Amino acid sequence: MSDNYQLESKHIDQFVKEVQRWCRFFNIGTYEVGVDENASDASRASCWADVSNGLAIISVNKVWDVEPTRKHLSRAAFHEVVELLLIELASLAASRFASEDHLEVARHRVIITLENSVWKDKFR
Repeated sequence: MSDNYQLESKHIDQFVKEVQRWCRFFNIGTYEVGVDENASDASRASCWADVSNGLAIISVNKVWDVEPTRKHLSRAAFHEVVELLLIELASLAASRFASEDHLEVARHRVIITLENSVWKDKFR
């Protein structure tokens, strides 16, 4: 049986800072991103987005199955921001109206975002 760890306000604050850091790193400017403390499932955090309106909410669960260390908080924030980065692809894949062209545009949007964030210091 695993232990449960209650997140304190300092953990929530750290999670929010990490979400903001990764959003800046990936230059996630196409979404207005909010962070709240209401993850509704058993996961440590979750991401919801309204692709058409550019709104996103990254939620953190107040109870975790691992100790909420700085490393775990940063990794969870990173995971949810990458979920946001890929959410348009997931939305298109689920749509029966998506064309091959729509998927290609969304795929390349992710690639360009990664190029502009991962490689920016090397090639600018």
